[in-house]
Amino acid sequence: MITNLGGKAEASEDSLTVYGTGLTGGTVDAVNDHRIAMSAAVASTVCKHDVIILGAECVQKSYPKFWEEFSRLGGSYEQYLR
Repeated sequence: MITNLGGKAEASEDSLTVYGTGLTGGTVDAVNDHRIAMSAAVASTVCKHDVIILGAECVQKSYPKFWEEFSRLGGSYEQYLR
């Protein structure tokens, strides 16, 4: 997700290093994982360009009002149905 949004991250067997290079935007596939979708949404608030989250509806399984709350807290989104 970080690299898809223009950042730099390195993973090994037992660690994850995320570098503070900034995020630009891009496309993230949530792969039906609500945690990825929600973290990509939060990351979008600091991106210079749009963030597209494929499968963003998966947040329904753990936080049905996520998009409503995200908007209430200042995030913006548009929903496109496939």
